[in-house]
Amino acid sequence: MGLLTCALALGQEVDLDVDLDQAAADAGFQKWIRILWQSRRTELMTVFAENCGSVAGIFPWLEQFLVAETARLQD
Repeated sequence: MGLLTCALALGQEVDLDVDLDQAAADAGFQKWIRILWQSRRTELMTVFAENCGSVAGIFPWLEQFLVAETARLQD
């Protein structure tokens, strides 16, 4: 999930075959996204947000999660 997060943040295409159940994939991806957001590297966060639509079908919660994580940074 870290590789996916980094690829999306760098604007690179990645072809992954992950052997995780959906709950584990969700939890892992959320963990890595939180790390990225906590870094406050706005250039990487912006590129990630622009590219994450490519995995929205696998992670339908992603858009709302990014909104919530961004709001947490503003608190």
